Amino acid sequence: MRTPKTQVFSKEQNIADKFESVKAQLNSGQPFVLKPAFTRFANEVIISSSGRYEPFDIKAFAGGRDLVYQQFLPGRQINTFALAHEGKLLFNVAYHGDWTAGKGASIHFAPVDHAGCREWIETFVAKTNFSGQISFDFIQEARTGQVRPIECNPRVTSGVHLLAEIPEVYDAYVHKTPVDLSFDRLKAAQVRLAMVTFGILPNLRKPRKLAKFAWQFASARDVVLDTSDPRPFFYQFYIYQHFMRRALLKRVPLQHVAIEDMVWNDDVLCMQPVTELEARGA
Repeated sequence: MRTPKTQVFSKEQNIADKFESVKAQLNSGQPFVLKPAFTRFANEVIISSSGRYEPFDIKAFAGGRDLVYQQFLPGRQINTFALAHEGKLLFNVAYHGDWTAGKGASIHFAPVDHAGCREWIETFVAKTNFSGQISFDFIQEARTGQVRPIECNPRVTSGVHLLAEIPEVYDAYVHKTPVDLSFDRLKAAQVRLAMVTFGILPNLRKPRKLAKFAWQFASARDVVLDTSDPRPFFYQFYIYQHFMRRALLKRVPLQHVAIEDMVWNDDVLCMQPVTELEARGA
C-alpha cells in the first residue's frame, strides 16, 4: 500500500535533535505538510506546496507535542467513511469536501463514486481484520490519477451525513450485514449555516466561485433541518452566537471554540470513581 513519505518527531526525542531534524526537512525544498500529531479541522497545519515556508518559531510551534512531517501530494482530496466487521467491509462512502470551515473542516459533502478508494479500504480492513468505524482521507494524484492515503480516523466522520436516508445502515451496525450503497442512492449534504458563513462571505468578490457555491448550496440538503424535529435547526443559532462571543472574547478563530469540549491531545485521563450521590448531582 503506497503512502506519502511520513516522519514522526516524538516529544520524547532529544529536544535539540528534534528541532534540527525538522528544520533540515523544511529546508530541503521539497513540498511538505507539517502538523501536530493531534489536530482537528486542520488547525495549526502548515502546508507548503512549493517547499518554501515563512520562518517561524519551530520550538513554540511544537510546544512539547509530537510533530508529523509528511510529503505533500498535489491532487484532489477524497474523504471516506466506512464500517467493517472482522475484516469484511460492510459499507463505504466517498465524498469531496470542497467547502470547508478553515483549512480542513468539511461543511459540504458531495458523494463521489471511486472504486480505487473502496478497493484500498477493503484491502486494509481485510489484512488487519478490522472491526468498527474507520475513515480515510486520500489524495488522488494529479499526475497519475492514483489514490494515496494521507490520514486515518478510526471513528465516525462527516461521511455519516450521506447515510441519513439509507435505512439498511441500521442492519449493518446491529446485524453486521453488508449494505448495497450504489452511487445513485447518495445525495449531497451540507451544514447550511456554516456554508453561509464560510462560503458566501469570503467569496463575495469571486463571481465564478460564488456561482459554483450557489449551485451546490441549492442542490444539497441541510444535515440539521428535519421537518419532523425542527428544534435543533433553531437551537443552532443560539449555539452559533455563543461560539461567536467566545471567539471574540478569546481572540481565536471560530473553529477553535467550536471544538473546545472534544479536544484530546494525548493527555493523561484521570478516571475518578463516581459515587451514587455524585451521579445524582447531590
